[in-house]
Amino acid sequence: MPDDHSRAGCETLAEILSRHVGGRKQIDVARNAGLPRATLNRWLRSASDAPYHREGLLRLLAALQLSRAQASRALRAAGLPTIDALAADPELSALVARWRVRAPNNLPADLTSFIGREDEVTNLAEQLSDPAVRLVALTGAGGSGKTRLSLRVARELFDVFTDGVTFVALANVRDPGQVLPAIGAALGLAETAGASPAVRVTAWLAPRHALLVLDNLEQVIDCGPALAALLRSAPRLTILATSRVPLAISGEHRWPVRPFAVPSPDLPFEKLASSPAVELFTQRARAADPAFTLTAATAPDMAALCARLDGLPLAIELVAARIGDFSLPDLVATVPDPLDLASDGPRDVALRHRALRETIAWSERLLPITAQQLFASLGVLHGFDESLAAGVGKGPSVAAEAIPDLLATLADASLIERVGDDSAPHYRMLATIREYALERLDALGEHEAAAARHASAMLALAEDAPPYVPKATRAGWFQHIDRERANIDAALDWAQSTGDSLLLARLASALWPYWLEYPLGRIGYHWVTTALEHADDLPARVRAELLTGASHFELTFNSHDLAYAHATEALALWQKINDPVGQAHIFATLGWARATTDGPREAFTMFQRQLEQWQAADNELGIAAALNDIVMLLIAIGEFDTALPYLRQQREIAQRTGDPLSQSHALHNIGLHALLRGDIPTALRELGEAVTTLEALRPTFLTTTSKLYLATAQCLAGQLDTAEAGYRELLKLHERTGDHWQQSLAILGHAAVAHRRGQAERAAWLCGVASTLQHDSGLTPMPAVQAFYERETQLVVDQIGPDAFAAAFARGAAVPASEALAAVRAR
Repeated sequence: MPDDHSRAGCETLAEILSRHVGGRKQIDVARNAGLPRATLNRWLRSASDAPYHREGLLRLLAALQLSRAQASRALRAAGLPTIDALAADPELSALVARWRVRAPNNLPADLTSFIGREDEVTNLAEQLSDPAVRLVALTGAGGSGKTRLSLRVARELFDVFTDGVTFVALANVRDPGQVLPAIGAALGLAETAGASPAVRVTAWLAPRHALLVLDNLEQVIDCGPALAALLRSAPRLTILATSRVPLAISGEHRWPVRPFAVPSPDLPFEKLASSPAVELFTQRARAADPAFTLTAATAPDMAALCARLDGLPLAIELVAARIGDFSLPDLVATVPDPLDLASDGPRDVALRHRALRETIAWSERLLPITAQQLFASLGVLHGFDESLAAGVGKGPSVAAEAIPDLLATLADASLIERVGDDSAPHYRMLATIREYALERLDALGEHEAAAARHASAMLALAEDAPPYVPKATRAGWFQHIDRERANIDAALDWAQSTGDSLLLARLASALWPYWLEYPLGRIGYHWVTTALEHADDLPARVRAELLTGASHFELTFNSHDLAYAHATEALALWQKINDPVGQAHIFATLGWARATTDGPREAFTMFQRQLEQWQAADNELGIAAALNDIVMLLIAIGEFDTALPYLRQQREIAQRTGDPLSQSHALHNIGLHALLRGDIPTALRELGEAVTTLEALRPTFLTTTSKLYLATAQCLAGQLDTAEAGYRELLKLHERTGDHWQQSLAILGHAAVAHRRGQAERAAWLCGVASTLQHDSGLTPMPAVQAFYERETQLVVDQIGPDAFAAAFARGAAVPASEALAAVRAR
C-alpha cells in the first residue's frame, strides 16, 4: 500500500475542533463541556487569540471524547503544553486524568530522552486509533529510529488499547515459525498441553482490544501469513511493526521512518539549535561531556556534521559520544562522507545504510586494538554481563582482568548499552551495531572460535546447577539461566547446526529442570528428545538426565505411557551408577504415572521409594518433596487419617529448612486437608498463610491452587464477596494459561457462591459450563475433591429440583466456552 502519512501537523485548532464537532449542535457540545456557546463559536471560527483557556479547552476535548492522540494534536495547535506537562498542575490533573490511564504493558523504559517527530507520533497514534487500521509497518534503514518511534507511539495509545500494549522483541529470532511463540511469551501465556502457540495466542487475543508492537521483523518477514491469520481471528487486535522492509500482506499501512531533516548551516542559531538532528547531537554530546555547549559559532559545524551523517539518529548518537575526544571541526574533518564511499546506487536507503555502517566503522577504529577485538567477539552474544563477556572475549591479546575497563570504553563510545542496576550491570548491542560486529568477526576469521567459546560458556553455566529438588524455592541458577535465555537458545542452535551432538545432549540434560519449572515444557521437550535421537553412546549420566527430563515433560502433557517407558529406562541407568537423587526423581514420575493407571497403592509404593532415595542422599528438601507427594496422594483418595503423620513430618522439615516454597506446600496441604474434612477455620488460616507466602515468590501452580481452595473456604464460611473476587481473579489468570481444568474449578466456585445467594438456576447453569470445560481438559478431579463437588451440586438440585437443574445445566453445557467465560467475567 502507499505511504499513509495522514494529516500534516499544520491544522489549526479551529479545523481540528470543527472536524470533531461535526454535525452536532454547538449548544449541546458547549453545554456538555461547561462552556459558553459564544466561546465555542469563537474557537470554531478561529476568532480567539492564544492563549486559550486551558480548563475550558480540556473540558471540551473530554466532552468530544477525543483520544489522547487527538487531544495532543489539539493542545499543540492551541500552543499549550503536553498532557503530561499539564498533569503536573494540581488544578488541571483531574481534567487530563482520562488521557493518562496506564494500560497493562511491558514497554521497556526509555534510557534516553525522545527527541523530535512530534507530528509523526500524533499522526501515527491517530491512525492506529482507527478501528479500520489493523496493521502499520514502520519501515526504514537501520538506525533511523523505528524502535524508539514505535515505543513513543505505543505510550500514546494506553487509553485506546485498554486490554494491553505488548512489546515483542524479535531481533534474536531467526525462524519465522518462532514469532507466534515469542508473542505468547511476551504476553505471559503459559504452555498448555495439546495447544499450539498459534492456538494459545489467538485464544488470548481474540476477545481483547490490544496492541502488539513487533520490533525487528525484517529477518522473519515470512511470518506475514501467520500475522494475517492472527489479525483475522482477533478482530480487535492491532499490530504496529518495525522492519527494514515492508511486510507485503493484506491490510498493511506502510509508514517510512526517514532520517531527521538536516538544517542548513546558514539558518539562524535559534532554528539550528531547535532542529531535531542538532538537538539530538547536543543532548548526547552533553551526556558524554557535561561541559559541552552549543554556540552560534559551532552550530554551523554541527549542522554540517549532521548532514554528513545523513540525519540518521543512531549515527548522530555514535559521533556525539566522541565529543570528548574531538572538537566539532575535527569531527567534521574526520567522519567519513558517505557520498565519497560509492558513486553508484540510489541516494536513499542504500546510502543511509552505508552512512551508518561507516559511522560505526569510524567509531570502532578510534578504539584501542583490544577494545576492537572484544567488540567483534561480543557480536555472538545476545546481551551479556562482565562474566560472559570475559568468557567469550578473552584471548591472547585480551586479558580477562581488562574486560571491565574495555566494556566501559565500548559503552562510552555508544557501541554497547548498559542496562540494569549498578550491582548487576548487563549490556546489550543494538541490532544494527551487532550486525557490524559480526561482520568484523567474520573478517578476522574468528566467528567460529567465538561461537564455540560462547557455547562453552553457556554449557558451564548450565552444568553449574545445584541438585534439582522439586517443590523447593528456585533462585540463583534458575534466575541466571532465565536472564541468559537468548544466549542459551543460541548455544543450542549452534550445537545442533554444527552437529555437536554431545554438546547438545549435555546442554539439554542440564537445562531440563529450568524448562520444566518456568514453564517452557514444549521447548524443553523438543531439545531433550532431539538430543536423545541424535546422540549415540552418550555417557550414562547424560542419557539418564535426558530420559528423566523427557519423562517429567510427558507427565505434564498427560502422556503417561510414554512417561512410564522413559522413566523405567532412566531408573535402570540411575541404579547402575548408584545415584539416589536421580532415582528419587524417577520414582516420583513413576508414582504419578501409576496413580492414573495402576491405582493409588502402586503409586504410594513409588512415593515411598522416592522418600527412601532422598533420605539416602541426606537431602531434607527432597525428603519434604517426597512427603508432599505422599500427602497429596492420600488426600486425593480421601485417606485423611493416614495422611496426618506424613503431613506433620512434612511441616516439621519445611520449617526446619526455612525454605518458603516447601513451607507453602505444607501449608497448602494442611489447609486442603482441613477444607475437605470440614474444618473451615483451619482451612482459612493455613491457606491464607500459604497464599501470603507464595505471593512473595515467583508465581507457581501452587499459588493458583492455594487461592482456589482459599476462595472455597471463604465461600463455605459465608464470605461470599471475598470468595467471588478470588474466583474472578483465578478465571482471569487461567484465561492467560488456557487451562480449561482450572477454569472449570473456578466456575464451580462461582456456582457455589450463586447457590448461597439463592440463585440456584444460575448455579446450575454454571455447573453445565464447568462440565464442558472439564470435558475439554480431558482430566478428572481427584476422588476426594470430586466427592466435595458432588455434595455441592446436590445442594443445588435439592433447591430447584432435578428437572429444573437438568434444563439449566444443559443450557450451560451448550454455550461455547469463550462465550460462557466472557459472560461470567462481565457479571
